[in-house]
Amino acid sequence: MTNKSGIELCKQAFQRLKAGKPNDQRLIGKLITPSLVSREAGFDNGYLKPLRPAHKSLVDEINKYKENEQAGSLKSQIAALESKVKKLTIEKNEYKKERDNGLIRELQLFKELSKLQKILNDNVISLNNK
Repeated sequence: MTNKSGIELCKQAFQRLKAGKPNDQRLIGKLITPSLVSREAGFDNGYLKPLRPAHKSLVDEINKYKENEQAGSLKSQIAALESKVKKLTIEKNEYKKERDNGLIRELQLFKELSKLQKILNDNVISLNNK
């Protein structure tokens, strides 16, 4: 196998991995690296090396793709977390409103109870004084 055919196999493997259709189904969903491309192409992990002139452009392309995928993955994770924070903030505000309304009701009940207790005490005292 010449270097060119090895590189061609790696290019094809890279395209399959990007499409999510590798020959080795265990590689689906894994971060695409030169090592992973080498394995998908049927070589050992260290076949593709950036120091080999024939490999450099493919390795650079794979690494660029990997960085973009990681950045995209981080962006989607950040967006999901921001959405979750927004939802939790809304829930927190709803719980706070429910708590505040409950406390207002408690204070109103306490005021009414105090009034009733005062009326009861006034009536008891007036009965005792007569």
